[in-house]
Amino acid sequence: KTSLTMQRWTTETLTATVQPEDANVKIVRWSSSDESIVSVEKGVLTSHKAGKADITVTTVQSKKTATCHVTVTDSDKPQDIEGIYQISNAKELLWLANEVNTSVKGTVINATLTQDIDLSGLDGTTRARESWPAIGISTDHPYTGTFDGNGRTVQNLYGDYQATGDKTVYVGLFGVTDKATIKNVTVTGTISAVSDGYNDSVNIGGICGSASSTTIENCHNQVVLNGGTGRLDNVGGIVGELYSGSITSCSNKAAITGRYAAGIASSARGSISGCWNEGTITGKESYMTGGIVAEAG
Repeated sequence: KTSLTMQRWTTETLTATVQPEDANVKIVRWSSSDESIVSVEKGVLTSHKAGKADITVTTVQSKKTATCHVTVTDSDKPQDIEGIYQISNAKELLWLANEVNTSVKGTVINATLTQDIDLSGLDGTTRARESWPAIGISTDHPYTGTFDGNGRTVQNLYGDYQATGDKTVYVGLFGVTDKATIKNVTVTGTISAVSDGYNDSVNIGGICGSASSTTIENCHNQVVLNGGTGRLDNVGGIVGELYSGSITSCSNKAAITGRYAAGIASSARGSISGCWNEGTITGKESYMTGGIVAEAG
């Protein structure tokens, strides 16, 4: 190929054919003219932001080259009105997740829903086969900003996750939030997550896996949450673990299962007020189970 168009955050593979077929050395090296736009490793291209870059392959022995001109588009980017992204469909919500999960820590990104969002048909596939990449996927890439659901519903949120290698997996519509506000949104769907080893853990919440210095208000969970029984696992209808901040006027109507399990927050060090639970809560032991909170302080 001499030219290629890619959507942002996708991969493509280029193949280099060295002639003649009986050449003694067929080793080639790949390079990009701008790795911030598209990077390449062993012929696999990964797009990062909109723009143009050239991918060049060079034979080690004879220094012969071939170049592919790559254009990266960002067609799923939602409309930005006065610094607030207007999310109107599933692809735009996925764009938001990718934008947060690849941005520098502390980048403030604000968004609002303008329509109900159905995640079941992303990219023309059955979303029940693909786990949602939580917005704020890790402590290195938390969500920081204001997300206003505007009274809308995110439907068919799905995830099937496993924590391995002494790591923590943060699961929910949002994974990790820090200095954020999340309000006025309802979520439906099914999420399962388990931890594999002694030091692995999962924090699961319909709204957010782990929240620090975060305000959550008027949010409602209808996502069935199935957590493991690892010693560090937390499963809460709204938040798995509330490190600091507040949860106000929120509710859970779904079944919640896990080691530490609760209708609102499995572990809470912040404040909770005006919240209620209507779902069935199943913890490993009774003292690990709560209609509102399983473990406080």
